[in-house]
Amino acid sequence: MGGDCLNYGCVPSKALIASAKQAYAMSHGEKLGVGEVAPKVDYAAAKDHVHDVIATIAPVDSVERFEGLGVQVIEEFGTFISKTEVQAGDNIIEARRFVVATGSGPFVPPIPGIEDVTYYTNENIFDLREKPKHLIVIGGGPIGMEMAQAHRRLGCEVTVIEGMKAFGKDDPEMAEIVLENLRAEGIKIVEEAQAEKISGKDGAVTVHTPKGDFTGSHLLMAVGRKVNIDKLDLDAGGIAHDRTGLKVGPNLRSVTNKKVYAAGDVAGGLQFTHVAEVARFEFHHKDRVIAERKTKGQIKVMVV
Repeated sequence: MGGDCLNYGCVPSKALIASAKQAYAMSHGEKLGVGEVAPKVDYAAAKDHVHDVIATIAPVDSVERFEGLGVQVIEEFGTFISKTEVQAGDNIIEARRFVVATGSGPFVPPIPGIEDVTYYTNENIFDLREKPKHLIVIGGGPIGMEMAQAHRRLGCEVTVIEGMKAFGKDDPEMAEIVLENLRAEGIKIVEEAQAEKISGKDGAVTVHTPKGDFTGSHLLMAVGRKVNIDKLDLDAGGIAHDRTGLKVGPNLRSVTNKKVYAAGDVAGGLQFTHVAEVARFEFHHKDRVIAERKTKGQIKVMVV
């Protein structure tokens, strides 16, 4: 419960960034008239902070809270078995409306050799308690770059390897300012260097690229996201989809099954929580019936 944002995304990443920002501020206060000191970083304690923040918010998204609101929560994978039915465990649910909000997960490309080394993604990097001596990040997008900066500020050597341009989907002038500052903090950013092969062993992982080989103690894969639709059997539900998610109209309704809506990453477009929040806000104002039904307690079932 709580999804990617609470457990693997916004909440843990921003908590770790807060620890890193504190460490950085301690050694960069001279221009503000504050004496600089070398921070003593306890990487494991920083991760404890991350999990404390998750635990603080978790009750808001818990099974118990939703059950207290009158929602039936079924902790099983939901699979469409027809255009009007979803099966979750032994439960077959027929409903007037279905909302698919299964989110996305880290995409790990089949780079030769990756299966022979330990690598991290946003789903397990926050459980790592041993501070990396040298973190290699494959992927120069938002996830890779924020983890790169956080780890650099916490005392790790960091190299980012990007197959195209870092922050390639963002405004190029603004991206250049950010990249200039990240490099000034000591992060090595190698662009237009597609990872061709990975070799080595735990503690000494090498990424081979056309621009050279880069070796580090730990490897973080942050090349992108894939929507979580594999187990839904959308074809059985008559729901059009592609690799980016469900095909929906501007009202987030499936173009082929009018009973089905999509929300969040699985609705296509930019895969950020704030984008999903904007879409939800706009949708509620266009169709207040949905919001009114929520307040009247008419949402009965939630399949996790």
